[in-house]
Amino acid sequence: MAKIMISSTAGKVTFEAEEITQRKVMLLLKLIGTQDDPTATMDTKAFEEYFVPETEKEEMEHDKNWYEYGNSVKVAIDCPACKTKKQVYGRYGNRYTKCPDCFTKLHNDPATVEGFGVKDDEGNFYSANSIHYTDDEQRELKKVFGIGN
Repeated sequence: MAKIMISSTAGKVTFEAEEITQRKVMLLLKLIGTQDDPTATMDTKAFEEYFVPETEKEEMEHDKNWYEYGNSVKVAIDCPACKTKKQVYGRYGNRYTKCPDCFTKLHNDPATVEGFGVKDDEGNFYSANSIHYTDDEQRELKKVFGIGN
């Protein structure tokens, strides 16, 4: 717990918090008033341990929800080839996940309507329920079925 005390001729404010941010210090300065140069007192060790600049705090919040390419994530499998319905682990950023029973490549679609990178209620990042075709396979299928150019 960090403690900061700000005093001026108008009065004194003492504040304790798990972390001290620039925003909190500015609010304390407004509370005490700025008629003269206020003095802030805080233990140096506590300051180094508990003071978190706003930008760093925002980065820390961002990092908690950040997934990099290759991180292990949950995928809801509903394989059209073998009818397997399971929750498996895949890699974040991959285009497909293989069915664990028949090894069919299934296309990774977002698990939610919000899009990629958002988990559904069961913690899945992807929903894999259609066969994944490579670009070459798609072109070949279009030729065979006379679709497109």
